Amino acid sequence: MRKADRPDCSDVERLIALRDETGGFIAEAWMPAHHPQWVLAREIVARGDLGRLHTVTGVFTYGLSDPANVRNSAALAGGAMRDIGVYPVGAFRFATGREPVVTRAEAEWENGVDASTWVDARAEDVRFRFHVSMRTTKRQEMVFEGDGGWLSVRAPFNAGEYGQADMILRQSDASDRVFRFPTARQYVNQVEAVAATLLDGAAYPMPLETSLGTQRVLDAVFASLGTPG
Repeated sequence: MRKADRPDCSDVERLIALRDETGGFIAEAWMPAHHPQWVLAREIVARGDLGRLHTVTGVFTYGLSDPANVRNSAALAGGAMRDIGVYPVGAFRFATGREPVVTRAEAEWENGVDASTWVDARAEDVRFRFHVSMRTTKRQEMVFEGDGGWLSVRAPFNAGEYGQADMILRQSDASDRVFRFPTARQYVNQVEAVAATLLDGAAYPMPLETSLGTQRVLDAVFASLGTPG
């Protein structure tokens, strides 16, 4: 695949420059930032409810067998990482405020696209590991583990389709606290956030600078993966 076909940091940087030049509104439609479960998850980590954070793991998988689907096309920049890798990476950065450095990535390639990818990364003393796949059954989860407890976000990205939006917090006393968000609608919240930014000048939760940080991680994953096997 030609580099011109691959979205990378330079694309985001051009959008930032265009935004600054025109004064317009340009942002990524990364919907988890607008879900109250992620706002709470970030607060839990920041408060130290988990103690010293040391491990974060994530998974996002689904089954896709249609060879005509754009996600299975190398010419159209398909693959699991380009489709859904942004979610575990973005969730890690959103919840922890840390910047992961990729240490290892491995993929199962099919016709020039990564059908499944496994990534190891570190952010200072925190390990971050995640797996994305287009060849298994549907599953999503993000787990944050510390020396004082753990937090499981059980439908982190597509609540409803992947189950009810809820989180389990277990601390050192071994009791569980369950947080449920049955009425939360992240897409509605996202539209309302755009309106608040355009009409009232409110700060948007997902500025392009945040998107640029996530894209840097994705670029590092592809650099680690190298040429399709």
